[in-house]
Amino acid sequence: MKAPAALRSSEWLLIGYFVYVALIARAFPLAPDVAWLPLTVALLVPALFFVLAPGGEVFSIARDWIPLGLTLLAYREMDWFSPAAKDHHLELQWIDWDRSVLYGAGLQRGIESLGALLPGYLELCYLLVYAVGPFAVAVV
Repeated sequence: MKAPAALRSSEWLLIGYFVYVALIARAFPLAPDVAWLPLTVALLVPALFFVLAPGGEVFSIARDWIPLGLTLLAYREMDWFSPAAKDHHLELQWIDWDRSVLYGAGLQRGIESLGALLPGYLELCYLLVYAVGPFAVAVV
């Protein structure tokens, strides 16, 4: 009889995270339509990993990509904890900070002084941030 496959460290980390969130969710006033979701996710994530662990090569490839998707779910899960009434004061402070740095300190003129080269480079860097996760998994 074959021994059960061990879970990977990334899988244990995600299981621990989702269980932790399910445990602390009771301390937060969650909206009724999402109050059951942290516990459901905390139960489904380990079940998914334990089902895929003893599989073959196809399951191994899936296990490489699933943590990336679950990381996105973890970010989405944090939105369940945000208050229903949003006042946007942090966003407004960031806009004020951007304006003071870009316009007040003249950083915008400095960035645009080389034409489209530096702004294009900064836009490319920002765009590549979204590709880092899938690219890293593909390389591995």
